[in-house]
Amino acid sequence: MAGSSIIGFIRRILFGEDPAELGFTPAQIARKSNTEARLRAQGVTINRGLPFTEDESEVERRPSTEVLDRILALSAVSWKALGREGLGAFVETFSVREKLSPREAAYFDDPSPSERDKIQFSWRCEAAQELLWALGVDTGRSAWPASQTHPPAVFSAAIDAARRLLPEPRPLPEVLDALDLIYRCHWAVRNEQVAGNTEIADLDGSVIMERHHALNWLVRYSDDDWDDVPTDT
Repeated sequence: MAGSSIIGFIRRILFGEDPAELGFTPAQIARKSNTEARLRAQGVTINRGLPFTEDESEVERRPSTEVLDRILALSAVSWKALGREGLGAFVETFSVREKLSPREAAYFDDPSPSERDKIQFSWRCEAAQELLWALGVDTGRSAWPASQTHPPAVFSAAIDAARRLLPEPRPLPEVLDALDLIYRCHWAVRNEQVAGNTEIADLDGSVIMERHHALNWLVRYSDDDWDDVPTDT
């Protein structure tokens, strides 16, 4: 969330000022309104006090080659965590070892990782699927973050993407729509965990966490490396 967006949103809440008069774009205003309407229709509690997400003009998405490298790294650590065969060939064929983040490399090189680490890294296929979707690859992803992905389908899609010319990435406004949705869904599941007075319908908190992490990384939210990307709500 850009600093100007936060300040402007606070002024709107405190003084009732029109978002457009505070510099928020029609796209930002419509995106927030559309997301809240969708959450309301699904029976999810809305926090109208959450700020607007960034406008397209404020975002510099990562290049497709960097996104593909990240997909391959996420697939590799998830592949290991799930104990599926063929990981060695995958890593060697696509030079995946050099694409791993420091935390991923430490896990990947650990001959006997803890169960906690296995569970944590097994979820990375959800982040990989989200980045494949943003890259323009069809993996059967559900737009509503309630159902878990099928890992072999994600790994297969990652391999296909690495072997072919990269497709045209999904339009940025569509990516920002997905980020706005996941941001507000993430607030709901977190608030339900803390306060217990929030309706979250069938949302899957782990799926949401991975998608939020992936999309924040993609649009350079705080511009951190993968291991340090925040998922503020």
